[in-house]
Parts: sequence; C-alpha cells; structure tokens
Amino acid sequence: MKNPNKIKMGKNSRAKGKAFELKVRHDLEKLGWIVCKWSNNVEFSVGLTTKVNEFGQLIPDGISITRLVPAKHTFNPFRKAMSAGNGFPDFICLKHWDTKDNSEWHVKLVESKITGKLDKIEKDKIEWIKTNLKIPVIIASKSEKRGVINYDEQ
Repeated sequence: MKNPNKIKMGKNSRAKGKAFELKVRHDLEKLGWIVCKWSNNVEFSVGLTTKVNEFGQLIPDGISITRLVPAKHTFNPFRKAMSAGNGFPDFICLKHWDTKDNSEWHVKLVESKITGKLDKIEKDKIEWIKTNLKIPVIIASKSEKRGVINYDEQ
C-alpha cells in the first residue's frame, strides 16, 4: 500500500515544478525571448543487435544509437485528457538580434529545475544535444534571493 504522505509530497512537488516552469517561461518572455514548449526528447537505444554468452543467453552487444524523437504524450485518467509536455528540455527560445552590420536569430534550449540538479540521464541528453545539435542548453533554477531565477549554461 502506498504511503499517503508520500503521495501528497509527490503531488506538491509536481505542482511546484509546474509553477516554477511557468515562472521561468514568463521571465524569459520578459527578457525578450520567444518561448515555445519543446516537444522532442533524446532517446537512447542500446543493444540493437545481440550476442550469445557462454550460458546461451542473448545479451545486447552495446551498440548505442541516440536520436531526437517526438516526446510521448501521457493520459490523465482523472481528467480524461492527453497531456503534451514531456519533452526534454522544457523550452526552445528564439531571439532576433538586429545590429547595424547584420541580423541573426539566437536559439537556446531551457530546462527548468527548482534545485538546478540534473540526474545522469539528463546530463547525457544535454551532452548529446550540445554535440549533435550545436544548441546551448540553459538550466533555470531558483536563486538564494527571493524571486530571482538563475540561468546557468551547461
């Protein structure tokens, strides 16, 4: 049986995370960025081919393919609705910079984390994005100062 305190804590954590994500979006828009929800995810596929070990068991040979795929939608049975928004990172941001000499668009991806701490899979996804897509990834986190958001490039 699930612990009711843990259920309540998880519910509060999700609500706080969503509220912080919305706050980050509004802050980026105030700074002049065009912000859209990023609906893609980095998928790691391991073991596309297999080998047989000494016990006759099939094991993946370690070949890994990583690619960008559309994020999966989730179904909320209580609201009876599908939700999109499970992509990593959270946002893609665009800003047009017009100078006297030239005009260019700047692009960045933003992941909002209240604590600013990423797990290993998220770090690997960020490395893949930076290496293959050549787009900077920014982590938005709460600051020590009330009402301030830190933006750290990874």
